[in-house]
Formats: sequence, C-alpha cells, structure tokens
Amino acid sequence: MQRSFHMPGRVRLELVSWPRPTTAPRQPPARNPRGPDVLERGSEQTIRSVTRFKKLRRLASLITMSILLAGPAHAASDATDSQVAEVQATLGEQLREVPGGTVEGNRILYADGSYFAAVEAGTLSIGQCDSGYFCGWAQSNYTGSFFAVSGSAVTRNLTWSTRSYRNRRSTTAKLFNNGGTTSTCFAANESRATIGSTYHSPAKVRLTAKGSC
Repeated sequence: MQRSFHMPGRVRLELVSWPRPTTAPRQPPARNPRGPDVLERGSEQTIRSVTRFKKLRRLASLITMSILLAGPAHAASDATDSQVAEVQATLGEQLREVPGGTVEGNRILYADGSYFAAVEAGTLSIGQCDSGYFCGWAQSNYTGSFFAVSGSAVTRNLTWSTRSYRNRRSTTAKLFNNGGTTSTCFAANESRATIGSTYHSPAKVRLTAKGSC
C-alpha cells in the first residue's frame, strides 16, 4: 500500500507499507502407526548390535587394563600388543567354556578357590603355580596357560586339557584319567613335565590329606 502527502511549499512525502511475509504452517512429526513405544525391526536390531559392540569393547578394555596393571608374577609389564591380544583371546575363550569367574590380571578366579592363568604359548610359567595348588598346563614342560586347584581331602572336577603337572602342595594328589576309572598319584611337591595321553583330559583330581602316596 502506498500513501502520498503533499504540503504546499514543502517536499512531497510518500509512505510505503510492505505486506508481511507469510509462513507455511508447521507440520507435526510423523507418528509411528504402531505406537510411540514400538521400534521398527531394523532400528531395534541396530540398537541391539550397537549395545553388544559397546559391551564387548568395554570387556576388552577391562581385560587390557587388568593385564597391564598386574604385578610381575602375573603378567609382564613390557608385554607387546600381540602378547596382550593372545592373552585376551585365551581369557575370553576360557570364560565361554567355564563361565562364572572374575578376571584379575591374566587370571580368572573362581568361587571354589581355583583359577585359570592365561600365558602366551611357549612361555615357561611353572613359577606362576602358587604354593598350595595343584596345577596343570596345556602344554608339556610347564609352558603356556594352566589351571590351578586347591584344598584338602576334596575332589575337584576338571574340564581342562593338560600335558604337564605340578603338585605344589604338602600332601598328595590323585589324578584320574579321562574316563575317571584309573588314577596316578603325585607326591608332595612332585612335578611331571610330560604325562601319558590317558591323562590329557582328566576327569578329576583328589586332593588328599595324606603325606605319601
């Protein structure tokens, strides 16, 4: 709209009124026809995948930090990336096979007092078998990962594959073969760098209170 004002002897003024711009009405967000609390199948699967990835990444980080912060008796402070990765993989596999343990350094501790130690393949680890424990290694000559059980006058069921043993106890231990039908006796503080194939997957071990076989 334009308006003109003319006054005698003065300048002519013109006022211009511009129309206000119009805006389109805001559209409400589209609603899920199945309800606000119902996710589409693809979105639900994506959320589950992301959540699972975050949990696995957090577990890997915790294992790495446990290994790096462990004392020298449990893990080397100068471990390489490949060594850390191998220990992580071994711990993960052990937890899948025998769940319920707590990771501490390069070990998995179980409620009955037993533990599993993840050690790089080929590494001599006989010194990591704690006093008062019966230990069995996955490889001969006390190398690599091993399990350890303790107690007196008790029987422990075993689920590990072993090739060498150390009875670092003051009493005897009776190891039963794969089928649990025959046994071999370990004297106090006796070690065996190799053992017959019938004891490679032992069924159980009897931790006695006797001083001799």
